[in-house]
Amino acid sequence: VRDREAPASTDTSDPVAALLDWHASATDEQKKLIGILCRGAFAMALGDQSEHEPRPLDKVILDFRNRQLAQRIIADDSQRIYITYGAAHLPGVLASLQAADPGWQITTVKWMRGMATPEHLEGALPSMP
Repeated sequence: VRDREAPASTDTSDPVAALLDWHASATDEQKKLIGILCRGAFAMALGDQSEHEPRPLDKVILDFRNRQLAQRIIADDSQRIYITYGAAHLPGVLASLQAADPGWQITTVKWMRGMATPEHLEGALPSMP
C-alpha cells in the first residue's frame, strides 16, 4: 500500500499543501491538535455570525452545503438521523427538505459547543419562513 500512496507535495509556497502534508504524516495526537487549530482559525476568521451581512462565501458555506446535506438526508432510508451542523444552516436545510416533502419538521434542538467555546450553551435559531 505504501508504494501506491501519492507522493508528498514538495510545494512549500502553498500553505494549504504544507498543512495537508503535515497532517498526512502526523500522529493521532498531532491530528487532534491540527483539528483544534483549524477550528480555532475558522472561528476567528468567521467571527460572530449571529447578525451579519451576506458575504460572497455564504453561497458556498451555506447554500451549497445546505443543498448537499438535504439531498443526502432525502436519499437516506434510515428512520432516524442525527446531524451536527451549525444553526445558520438549519433554515436552508429545512426549506430544502420541506420543498421535497412538506412533512419535514424540527422535533428537538440541543445546543453544543461548535468551533469556539461560547460564553454559554444557549442560543436562538435563525428566523425561518
